[in-house]
Amino acid sequence: MIKRLSIRNKMILLTVLVLAMFAALSGFASLTIQQSKQTGIEESGQLMLVDQKDKLRVATHTIALALGQMLQGVSAEDERVAIIRKAIDPIRFEEDKSGYYFVYRKTTCVALPPKKTLQGKDLGDLKDKNGVYLVRELREKAQNGGGFVEYIWPKPGAGDQPKLSYAEMIPGTDTWIGTGVYIDNIQKVQAGIDTRISTSVRHASIVMYSVSTAILGLILVAMVLIARGIIKPLKIISTHMNLASDQVSAASSQVSSSGQSLAEGSTEQAASIEETSS
Repeated sequence: MIKRLSIRNKMILLTVLVLAMFAALSGFASLTIQQSKQTGIEESGQLMLVDQKDKLRVATHTIALALGQMLQGVSAEDERVAIIRKAIDPIRFEEDKSGYYFVYRKTTCVALPPKKTLQGKDLGDLKDKNGVYLVRELREKAQNGGGFVEYIWPKPGAGDQPKLSYAEMIPGTDTWIGTGVYIDNIQKVQAGIDTRISTSVRHASIVMYSVSTAILGLILVAMVLIARGIIKPLKIISTHMNLASDQVSAASSQVSSSGQSLAEGSTEQAASIEETSS
């Protein structure tokens, strides 16, 4: 079928294929860039989460060891509770001071600096909006050597936010200590990374598409020039061939006319000879 196409139509088809290839490569490049950006954002979030976990583990283990040392030799329960509360009450961390320590005996709150009215109460039924019994799960993690629990909890001035907590036992006691950080800051950092990458990608894409469009334009111009370079000589050749064909046709007509005249002359001569013979 392609063989039947004229040179002009073949060049048009080639141009369409070049444009289709350019569009496909552009789409593939955009998709690859978006996937790479998303992968980078997700990886950065995972790295930040690992960093937060390491921070919580080290900080909790350090304060647990310190409290264990402070409680050695103290047998009176009230005195032990007073020591624990005094030790952790002033501690705050994170830029917004949302980080603090809390201490429990099983599921009974021993020390909770932000809400001291809950101290001495059993908070085993405390759960987040997704049904996570955070005190129970943290107690289990602590009794099993320490571990993390993720849940949703109100953050001052920001509403419900994802929170990550870690808990472990205080050495030499039946109490456990924990702390946590809101990990919405990871989402904020990811949003910032997304904005910066998008800006860089936008600038790079503008340059890439500008250069690619310029190259495509040069290719199309070159194809048009090549097509003209091929078609124009062919038109000249075709014109000459048509002229030659006309000349051959005219000569053929002349030959045919001469032949006819010769035949008529021969016929007349034969008739004269026949008449003379008679």
